[in-house]
Amino acid sequence: MHAEMATSEQDDVSGELRHRTVSEQTLAARRVAQLVAPINERVGEWQIESVRLATTAQRLRDMGRRDGELAKDIRTLLAKVEAELKALDEAVPLLSPLVAANSRLADTRRSLQLVAERLRGALTEA
Repeated sequence: MHAEMATSEQDDVSGELRHRTVSEQTLAARRVAQLVAPINERVGEWQIESVRLATTAQRLRDMGRRDGELAKDIRTLLAKVEAELKALDEAVPLLSPLVAANSRLADTRRSLQLVAERLRGALTEA
């Protein structure tokens, strides 16, 4: 009888620990979602704008022309993207390990990097 109760109590404790771990992971996922949602909205807008700028720069280059105003627009957007990337990189060490390890953060960072790379390439053509 005591052995059954001990096993039952151990099952309750391990089940409680599993539940607590899932809750912590769920909370971490929610925290990451809250953190990256506004960044991802901006990234979406910046992706569209970076494609437009890169396409325009490519067309001008193909025609043998350059546009100082276009280069200025590219630099302005690139500065915004790089500032967001820097802010994200500075925030990560301040987060709990569960939040910092979430793949959504890495995905958001990579999206920012891709936009920055596109803009740098467009800048050489503008």
